[in-house]
Amino acid sequence: MNRRNLITALFAGLFLLQAVLLASWHIASAEPLRPVDVAVSIVTLAVTGIVYLFSARLYRQAIKRSTETHVAQASEDLERSLKLYRDMAAREEALTRKVCDAIETELNLAREDLAQGKLTEVDSHLQHSLDMATEALPTRCHNTTVAAVLEAESRQCANEGVILEAKADVPAIVGLSDIEMAALFFSLIDDALGSCRELREDDPATEPTISVRALTDAGQLLIEVDAPRAGSGGKKRRGTSARSANGKTDWNARVVEDFVKSNNGLIERTEESYLTRTSVMIPLQAA
Repeated sequence: MNRRNLITALFAGLFLLQAVLLASWHIASAEPLRPVDVAVSIVTLAVTGIVYLFSARLYRQAIKRSTETHVAQASEDLERSLKLYRDMAAREEALTRKVCDAIETELNLAREDLAQGKLTEVDSHLQHSLDMATEALPTRCHNTTVAAVLEAESRQCANEGVILEAKADVPAIVGLSDIEMAALFFSLIDDALGSCRELREDDPATEPTISVRALTDAGQLLIEVDAPRAGSGGKKRRGTSARSANGKTDWNARVVEDFVKSNNGLIERTEESYLTRTSVMIPLQAA
């Protein structure tokens, strides 16, 4: 039973209960039944029925508006995800075509050198082709959501003068929803990007680097994010509390903490003189 039908059934049940109580009161009364009492009871039931009908209609309209808002938001999220996937596919296609053309050029040069008996040059061209085939193309994470987030965050970092180094080996299905996975990675990287922005404000010429590593092992999703730490202060510190310098809870860190807690995971934040490392471990349901 959906919420709209449940509310209708609830108000109908309350109306019938009130009618039964009024009828029982008249039957159990020792005084003779008077027309005025019957009229008052009927008017009371009528007014109650009108109030219940009006309230039920308001509740149904509120539920409808809430559902429409949720659907619209979900549609926008899906459209953004789809755009990320399309952009990522287009970039990979262009990069693949570029690398293939470069490899073909190297192979043609190798054929020409081979015809002229230049074996050393042939070996050099072949080795160059092999290097491009194995290293020029980026390693694609099997999880499309993680790959799309890393792609989007890489562009964001590049726009702000920050280098994002990511190595992710996450399977296509991990037992977490796409929205949860996207929110987790977005929050972790954006939190690290905040520190990089502070460094860039102090020295616009610097190019801070964020390092992201993610993999699954022994039924756990393991994520590690390294970011440079603004300032030069002191001692190594460990803990699970995520607070900004002014004592206010950072929103991104709070999102991560709440997500990890709701999934029975662990989070550790290590701060050293010039490095902040956030490590997350989330148990995954068995396939």
